[in-house]
Amino acid sequence: MIFDKIREPILFKESNSMQSKIDYLNTIKDNVKEKEKIDKDIKILEAGLYGEKKVLFELLNSHIGMYILNDFYIEYKGLNSQIDFVVITHRNTYYIECKNMIGNIEIDHNGNFIRTFGNTKEGIYSPLTQAQRHMELLRQNSVDSVSFLRKELVKNAFPKYHIPLVVLANDKSILYDKYAPINIRKKVIKVDKLIEYIKECDKNTEFDNSDKEMKDIAETYMRYN
Repeated sequence: MIFDKIREPILFKESNSMQSKIDYLNTIKDNVKEKEKIDKDIKILEAGLYGEKKVLFELLNSHIGMYILNDFYIEYKGLNSQIDFVVITHRNTYYIECKNMIGNIEIDHNGNFIRTFGNTKEGIYSPLTQAQRHMELLRQNSVDSVSFLRKELVKNAFPKYHIPLVVLANDKSILYDKYAPINIRKKVIKVDKLIEYIKECDKNTEFDNSDKEMKDIAETYMRYN
């Protein structure tokens, strides 16, 4: 829109929870019997933190007007979701599940995720299912928050402008998705393709949030958090 002024990313919510967990585990690991397990947990957390920092770097250097919420947590009706990133642009809202895994990732024709590292090949829980679950919980929250007359409108419109996305943060990983179902292949990308993906999605969306609407959406999410 011609009057919009936001042309650069705004980090609306930072995260320090993962770093806090790492710091805490480092303080106790020498005083407990399960030191080896704690060292393993620390490595997993450090890998996750590194992946999130790579995604955040891409978002902050995108030169796209957006609000970024890092490490968003919601509880609703006995269910909960922790979302690595909620990204609100003028056109869409993206729910990003960040994965920084060792090895190569294959998605087969049934949509199964398979990780290969060294001589080991194993199935893993679909990170896209995680991202879609996040979206569904927020959709239900949004539907329940509006008047009865608007419920069907919000329910039907929500999937059009809210996009679950899996971002693989390990540069060395190879993504094999040639035979993956198209609805899955389009929503699993490597981190270096993230900004290109957002630009393409936004270009193909007719809906257009004003700056005020973007900020209102971000503030609404913060009330959920």
